[in-house]
Amino acid sequence: MKRKSIRVTALVMAAFMAGNMSLNAMGTEPELEAELPGTMELEEGLPGTMELEEGLSGTMESGAELPGTMDVGTELEAIRGRLDKTMAYLQEHIQNPIVGTIGGEWAVLAMARYGNLSEAAGSNYLSNLYQTLEQNQGILDEAKYTEYSRVILALTSMGIRPDSVGGYPLLAMLSDYERVLYQGINGPIFALLALDSYRYEIPLLSEEELAEGKIQTTREQLINEILKAELPDGGWALSGAVADPDMTAMAIQALAPYREKNAEAAGAVERGLIFLAEAQTADGGFISSRGKNLESTAQAVIALSAVDASLLEDSKFIKEGNSVIDALLAYQREDGSFCHTWGGETDAMSTEQGAMALLAYIRAKDGLTALYDMTDVELPESDTEEAPEVVQAFKEKVNALPEQVTLQEKDRIYRLLSELDLMGTFQGKETLRAELNRKSQEIQYQEQQVQALDEAIWNRINPLTISLQDKKTIEQLIEQYYGILEKNRAYLKNREDLLRADSIVKKLEQGILAKEIFENVKASSIHYQYQGEGYSILLSGKQPYEERDMDARIVQFYEGEKFYFQMQESGRLPGVIQLEISCRLSDGWYRLEREETEGYVQQKKIYVEKGQFHFDTEQGGKYRLIPVQEEQKDLAGLLGEKDNTEDQNLNALSPYDAENYGSLRPKTTASISNMVTAEVKDCRVSKEQVEKIRGTENNLLMKGKLKDGTEYRMTIHGKDISEAAEIDIGIERESKQEENIKLLSENPEILFFRQEGDFPGEVQVQISVEKEDGEYLLFFYNEEEGRAEVIQKIQVKEKRTKFVIKKGGDYFIDTRAKAKSIKELLEGDEHWETLSVETIDETEEYFIGEGDLEKEKHMPVRYVAGAAALAGAIGIFYRFFDRRRKQFSEKVKGEQEKKDEA
Repeated sequence: MKRKSIRVTALVMAAFMAGNMSLNAMGTEPELEAELPGTMELEEGLPGTMELEEGLSGTMESGAELPGTMDVGTELEAIRGRLDKTMAYLQEHIQNPIVGTIGGEWAVLAMARYGNLSEAAGSNYLSNLYQTLEQNQGILDEAKYTEYSRVILALTSMGIRPDSVGGYPLLAMLSDYERVLYQGINGPIFALLALDSYRYEIPLLSEEELAEGKIQTTREQLINEILKAELPDGGWALSGAVADPDMTAMAIQALAPYREKNAEAAGAVERGLIFLAEAQTADGGFISSRGKNLESTAQAVIALSAVDASLLEDSKFIKEGNSVIDALLAYQREDGSFCHTWGGETDAMSTEQGAMALLAYIRAKDGLTALYDMTDVELPESDTEEAPEVVQAFKEKVNALPEQVTLQEKDRIYRLLSELDLMGTFQGKETLRAELNRKSQEIQYQEQQVQALDEAIWNRINPLTISLQDKKTIEQLIEQYYGILEKNRAYLKNREDLLRADSIVKKLEQGILAKEIFENVKASSIHYQYQGEGYSILLSGKQPYEERDMDARIVQFYEGEKFYFQMQESGRLPGVIQLEISCRLSDGWYRLEREETEGYVQQKKIYVEKGQFHFDTEQGGKYRLIPVQEEQKDLAGLLGEKDNTEDQNLNALSPYDAENYGSLRPKTTASISNMVTAEVKDCRVSKEQVEKIRGTENNLLMKGKLKDGTEYRMTIHGKDISEAAEIDIGIERESKQEENIKLLSENPEILFFRQEGDFPGEVQVQISVEKEDGEYLLFFYNEEEGRAEVIQKIQVKEKRTKFVIKKGGDYFIDTRAKAKSIKELLEGDEHWETLSVETIDETEEYFIGEGDLEKEKHMPVRYVAGAAALAGAIGIFYRFFDRRRKQFSEKVKGEQEKKDEA
C-alpha cells in the first residue's frame, strides 16, 4: 500500500481518560495486549511509569510517605467516599463503552455493580456490541475466548441474559473446552468466573460438534485445569515457573466459590493466600516482574474480598503498618482516577481495576455478594410475556425508521435490535427482528461502499501531486462518489481529498494552476511540476506561495535568432517558480530579457543545452533570449577545485560534466564556481571546512574510496547545513544487520554509512553499485523497529546511482522489501504487505548542480514517531493525514503477555 508523504500517521487522536483511546460506535477496538484486569506493563518512558532504583526490589523504605496512604483503621465510610469519586469519574468519562478491555466491559461491570451505569451508556454499549457481533458474524476472537467471558460478565451485570445476543449464543462459545484452554491459564479462570456469575448451565455441544472431535466443557475440567497450573510455591503464572501475584489473585477469585465442596480447591486457595502474604511488599502493595503497580494490588484486593474481607485487616496482610487497601489508595488521584505507578498520570485500565477493587471490598464489608457473583441481579425469563403498551411503543420506534435507511440510522437500528432482545415474548417479535436485520444488512452494505471508496481514494490518488494524468482516475472516483447516497457521503474520511483533486484537475484542463496546488506546496516539502506543451513549471516545497490561481499557459515564437515566450500570467506570480522550456536554439550562453515599460530589460544569463533551458522567476509577462558570445567552460572542471576565475555575479547555468548522467538538471541557476572540494583525512571532513560553506550557495564535494578501491562522492549544500559538525564519509558494503535485512529483501545491495546520527544537512551520494540498470528503491533499515523504510526511488545507469540521505546507518537497494517488521516475521505473520518499485509511485531524486540541490518528487522516510514535528503546518496537514490507519501497538513478549487475559 502506498504511503502518502503528508498522510503519515500523524493524526492527533482524542485522548480518553488522560491518554487512553475512547472509540465511538463506528470505530474498532485497538490491538491491545492488556485483556484482563491484570497487571498492565508499560514500556519504559511512557507516561505513567516509574523506574525503580536498583536494589530496592520494588519496595519503598520503611516510613516513606505514600500519596493517599490511609491508616489501617480508616473508617469504611472514608473508603466508600473514595469509591464514590472513582465511580463518578467513570460515569463522566465512559459514556460510550466499546467492546474491549479499556473503556469497555470492565467499566460497564464496575458501574453496573455499583448502580450508576446510565441508561445512555448501557444503550451505547449494547449498540456497539450488536454492531461488533453483526460485523464479525458473532466471532469476537478466534483465539482469545476470554473475550466471550468478559462480555458475559458485563451483560450479566446489566441484567441481560447472554444466551442469545443478536441471535448469537455467546454462552455456548464456552462449551468448546479446547478453545477455552487455547489462550492459557487465564482462559479457564475467566470462563469459570463467567459461568459462575449467575450459576449458568454450560450449553451442551451438538452431536455433530462432538463428532468433529470437540470436547464438552464442564466445571470440573475448568477447576482441575486451574489446580494443575499451581506452582510449587503456591502461586500461579501466565507462563514460566515463577509465580505472579496477578495470576495468583485471579486463580483465587475463580476457585473461591468451591472451597466448601472441593478440598483440593480449598487447599489451593489457602496456599495462594500464603503466597500473596509473602509476596506483599513493605508498603502493603504488590510487585510484578516490571515493578510496583496498581493492577497487582487491585487483583489482590478483589481476591481477598472474595474469600473473606477481614483478611484485608489481618496481620498477615499488613506490612510495616500498611494494608493492601492503603497501598491501593496510594495510586488514587485527586479526581478519583487511578495511575499505573505512584505519581503517574491517570491511566484508563488502572482506573477501571481500582474501581472494581474498591467496589469488591465495599460489597464484602456490606455483606453483599462478591464482585463476580451476580446472583443478586435479576435476569428476565426468556418466556415472559411482554406488556402490550411496551410492544406498541417499540413498534412505533421501528415504524419511525425511514424506508431508505442511511448510515445516520445505524445506531438507532442496533439499539432497537438490542432493545428487542431484552423484551419478553409477543406476537410479531420475529417479524420485527427480521425487518431490523434487513435494515442492518443494508447499513452494512452502505458501510462497505463507503469504505471501498475511501480505500480507493487513498490508494489511487495523492492530493499533493494531482496532475492531468490523474483525470481518468478522478473521474472514476467521482462517479463512485455520486453513486453513494448523499447522506452517506459525509462519512467518507477522504472525501475532501477527492473533491480537492477534482477541483484541481478541472482547473488544470483550463491551463490554470489551482490555488489548492500552491496551498499544498507551501505547507509541504513536496515539489509540484506542471507539464505544458514544450515547457514545464516547477513549484518548490515549503516556499511562501500566495494561495491563488495562476494562469500557467505559455506561448512561444521566434524572430530570427531571437526566441520569445509569453506567459499569460502577466504580473507578479504567486511566488518563485522554475521554468524549463524547450527550444530550437543551439547550445551556448544567452541573455534572458523581460519586456517592461521602457523596453526589454536583461534579467540574467542562462545556458541552453540540448534544446532546453531553465530559470527561476516570480514575474510573468513576455521574455526573450538573445545569443551572447562567451567562452565555454571546461566541463571537466565542474567537480574540481573552486574556480575563482568565473564571474561571481554571473547568475547562469552551465552544462553537466560527464559523470552527471541522464536528463536531470540543476534546480536553480548558479555559478559554476560553487563546488568546493573538501580535504578528507581518514574518511573524515573537519568541522571547520563544513563551517566555511554553511549558509552559502557553495557545495562541499567529499571524495572517498571503498575497501576495493571504488571511488564515490558525497556532496552537501551550504544552505542545507543547520549546524557545522565533523562528517564521517566512510561507506562499507558490509553490515552487522545483513541477516535481518535479507529477511526483509530478496537481493539487497547493502551500504553502511559510518556517520553516527544525522549529517549536518542532506547529503547527496554518487556511487557505483552492482545492480543492473533500471529503477530501484533505496531503503533504510530501522534497527530499533526491525523494519525497512523507503527513502526514495533511484535510477541505476551504467552501474552508477545517486541519492540523498540525512543520517548514517544501514541502507540497502532493491526492487522491493517487506513492509512489516522482523518481529512480526518471527511471530509467524505470513500476510506481508510489500513495498516495491511498482507500488511506490512517488520518488524523491536529489542532484547537485552548480550551487544547488535539486529535489524532484518526494517519497518520505516513514518515521511515524516524527510526524508530530509537522505541527507547525497542522492546519493544512490535517486534511491529508491518515484518518483511518491508526497506530499499531507493539506486542510485548514474556511477562507482558499478562495483558492477554480476559
